[in-house]
Amino acid sequence: CVWIAGPSTLQAKMFCQREAERCTGASWQFVISGEESLLFDAMNMTWTVINHEASKIKETQKKDRGLEKYFRKLSMGDCNHWLGKFAEHWEAMPEPTVSPVNASNIPWSSSSQQTLTMILGVLILLVIMEIYIYR
Repeated sequence: CVWIAGPSTLQAKMFCQREAERCTGASWQFVISGEESLLFDAMNMTWTVINHEASKIKETQKKDRGLEKYFRKLSMGDCNHWLGKFAEHWEAMPEPTVSPVNASNIPWSSSSQQTLTMILGVLILLVIMEIYIYR
């Protein structure tokens, strides 16, 4: 376990890649209290320790094949499906007639930020719940 003074935070990022209408890459990145700690390659079902303090977490997760299978299913199934749906809309979009606006110059509305934060929070909560359920 990574020991940190005060409350620690867990951030999980899911990555998936889609080519020719199929999933060609899927991985998870786990950040504990701001430190990139673990990577999980869902294609090969392998863990990589980035922060040596997270090696005990890796060993715990390696024993939990159900959680690994869940991450793989979520990455290769759901994420692949979401990317496919996004691609359908992307291909249907007309080409812009003016140069694109730099997205970093567009301020996010507070409701957009709240929605994104809530979605990320729910995803992290689901991952944490799965970890404790499959222990």
